[in-house]
Amino acid sequence: MKTASVRTWSTVFSTLAICCFSIPAMALPLQEGRYRIGSKYIQIAARGNRLCYQGLSARGNTTSSITPHTSPDFYVVNFKTADSKETLVLHQPTIGNLLYGTLHNLASWAADYESSRSQNDAMERCLGSQSPFLEESTSSR
Repeated sequence: MKTASVRTWSTVFSTLAICCFSIPAMALPLQEGRYRIGSKYIQIAARGNRLCYQGLSARGNTTSSITPHTSPDFYVVNFKTADSKETLVLHQPTIGNLLYGTLHNLASWAADYESSRSQNDAMERCLGSQSPFLEESTSSR
């Protein structure tokens, strides 16, 4: 009798462990702000239901609208780089961390609480538009 009881509890515990511990944690909605990796920045801004992305680097800026991805907790950035035909996505696992890249190659960007959160004209145009938005500019260096 004791052996059957132990086996039953062992099975129940194993089932619970598989069920409960294999479920990934839910991500957060995208958090407005700036994120940094090296000398590159991403800014996320929102107005109502409208989300916009801006990538800033020494080579230039890209401003784009953001839409939900078919995968839960992921968002699509409305542009593709010349060297990548894959969709670029955003994912917010924690408040201080943003993941950005392709679904199979995401880089971790840390929140940058030190830099200005002001929005330039391109970001304002993106936030004011209701259509897919994309605007790129190169640096004058």
